[in-house]
Amino acid sequence: MKHENNRSGKKPSGTGKVSKKASEKVSKKASKKMSPGSASDVLRVKRVRSAIRRPARQKATLHALGLGRMNRVRELPDTPSVRGMIAKVAHLVSMEETEA
Repeated sequence: MKHENNRSGKKPSGTGKVSKKASEKVSKKASKKMSPGSASDVLRVKRVRSAIRRPARQKATLHALGLGRMNRVRELPDTPSVRGMIAKVAHLVSMEETEA
């Protein structure tokens, strides 16, 4: 059988192709920039607390942010995804907004 890993036994729906309209929507969203007078372009994030006895997901988030060790500082783009990751580990990091 071609789809042995599928537990339900059904063939996966969809062919994996993305319609032209859907891809245009994604590219428009990705190309949108923040308004000039709003928040900063760069976030400076510093790891200030240890991840010992923290859930694996929080440790993975710290590593995804590039904060694998204590007192490591990274300048990250001010995007909703980065802000969301910072919010998940806000008790372990300090953050300041800087102009690029």
